[in-house]
Amino acid sequence: MASFIKSDLEFILQQIIFAERHAAGANLRDLFPNTEVPWGLRTISGALNSLEPGQSQFGAADNVFPRLTTPLFRPAEAAPRALGRPRRPPISRPAASSSTPSPAPSAT
Repeated sequence: MASFIKSDLEFILQQIIFAERHAAGANLRDLFPNTEVPWGLRTISGALNSLEPGQSQFGAADNVFPRLTTPLFRPAEAAPRALGRPRRPPISRPAASSSTPSPAPSAT
């Protein structure tokens, strides 16, 4: 079971208050001392994950993540590799037949 100290609960309550004020129409930039503090609750869509000007949609749902390089895709393998060590083929042993008696040991 989780146990909390008073400062944990006060912090959680403060995050809920931020979310309530934002839901009531307050601008998130006005609620926080700067745009880099890890405070507040996230929206379901991910909008306003970044409070930096022009970056409000960074990390939001249904947005393509910007690439810094040209993508390089390799052709797929015919069969995926096994994880860990490669598997060895099973050892094939002839099936024992009950109709053929096993040879008697030879006396020397």
